[in-house]
Order: sequence, then structure tokens, then C-alpha cells
Amino acid sequence: MSQGPRRHNAVTTGCLKRTGHEGLIQMTRILTTFVAVTLAALTYTSGKPSPRTRSEPPNARLSVTARENTGGRVDQSFDIFTLTCGPGFSGRAKCSLEVIYLNDCHSIGGETAFAPQVEMYSTQDGTLTVRRLNNVLVVEAKAVGVGSMTLRWGFKPDEMMVTDVVSFEGVVLANTGLAPHIETTTLVPIIASGQSVHIPLSCPVLAPAIRKAQ
Repeated sequence: MSQGPRRHNAVTTGCLKRTGHEGLIQMTRILTTFVAVTLAALTYTSGKPSPRTRSEPPNARLSVTARENTGGRVDQSFDIFTLTCGPGFSGRAKCSLEVIYLNDCHSIGGETAFAPQVEMYSTQDGTLTVRRLNNVLVVEAKAVGVGSMTLRWGFKPDEMMVTDVVSFEGVVLANTGLAPHIETTTLVPIIASGQSVHIPLSCPVLAPAIRKAQ
């Protein structure tokens, strides 16, 4: 009779050991799965750009043409401004501004012509800052020792890509080196019935070429 309880106790102890061992394995599996899921979630979150603040510019590609007004005189030349903004590091937008100067006619080599000029500004190199104020982008571009320009682009909101310009204002402060040192020029946008317009040139374009062999 004494063997019964001891056998029963031995069987019960073995079951408890097996049950405890299996429970430990199961708990280990659960913890391993939890850690793996947590690490995957952290990796996914860290890889995504953080949401932009309301002052950050949206994804945009905006273009406008304007003439320069200096001292009440609107020049025959015209400038094409193109602002591009997209996602950057840590969710902060990166933007670039391209300005193409056209139709600035001068006597070149005895003939009247103009040479197209291009200027580039970027938030990455520190020459450009872009802030959003509701549906207006305030753009400030600076060229060291030359001057600066402030542009205000009114746009039509779009969740995917902003492309429609509804208003434009611009002021250029140029360092002429003469008294008064700063010359102020306002930009007058060209308004048309569509999103593009044909502008006749006042003089030929001076374009680069390959010199003909003698």
C-alpha cells in the first residue's frame, strides 16, 4: 500500500515537471514573438518620415513668369520662376528654386541679343528658405554679396501635388555697389487665360556653338 502513494506522487511530480517545462517553452515563444513584433514595428516607424508640420511646404511644382519693375519702369525682359518641393530627411521638405532670365537684350559683338541666364537656390545648401502660411508659400532666396529676393506664391491645395498658382508677389533687393547700394525691384506676374502664354522675343538668343574648323 505504501508503493501507491509514492507512485502517484512520482507520476504527479513528473506531470508537473513536464507541464512546467512546456509552460516555460510556451512563455519563451510568446516573449520571442512579442520582441520580434516590437522590433519590426520600431524599424518600420523609424524608416517612415515623420509627419510634416503645418508650416512645412507641401509636395509642389509651381511655375510662373514675371517681368521686373524698377523705379516704375517695367522691363522687356522676363523671368521664369520654378519652385519644387518634395519629401526630405526626417519628414522635413526640401525645396529648390530655379530662375531663368530671358529677353534681356544688349549689344553683344555689335549685334543686339541676349544670353539666357540661370540661377539655382536650394534649402539643402542654405540659399533658400520656404515657409507655408495657409495656402501661401513664402520663399526667400539669398545670393552672398549680390542680394536677395522674397516671393509669395498663392496656390490651390492638393493632397498629392500642388501645381496651380493662384497669386504671385515678388521683391528683389540687389546690391549694386553704388549709392544707394540696394536697388529694389518688384516682380509683375504675367496673367493669361491658361497656364501658359506665348511671349515674343525682342532680340535673338545668343546661344553657344562649336567653332567651325578652319
